[in-house]
Amino acid sequence: TLIALQPNVHGGAEFLPRHLDWPRNDGFGVVIVTLALVADATVVLQNADGRDFYFHLPEGHAYLLSADARNTCTHGLFCLGRGDRESLNFRFALHDQARARDEIYRHWADIDPASCGPDGPIYPD
Repeated sequence: TLIALQPNVHGGAEFLPRHLDWPRNDGFGVVIVTLALVADATVVLQNADGRDFYFHLPEGHAYLLSADARNTCTHGLFCLGRGDRESLNFRFALHDQARARDEIYRHWADIDPASCGPDGPIYPD
């Protein structure tokens, strides 16, 4: 079920640092599809072992994050020379707390306990 469409305007930034979309916060969606509306980009995924995976995303094309690519990898992108990048996220389905804990929080609590506990992200005061 499509839950939300989220426009992204990069406002001059030529890169988006690697990050995880926290499922019970603004990074919701069991499946996330990103459509590149303006400008090509190179997408990078990094797994828990620190291995990077890169792929080219041409303008007008989309990529999908689900399962391990969505839950256990960080993702980011760069589009050098094109800070005018615009994209649109399609966010499908929602994690309830139990599913978020089972699929995401437990993994990240082991990998980065300063950022995530077994019940979700930890934010500095």
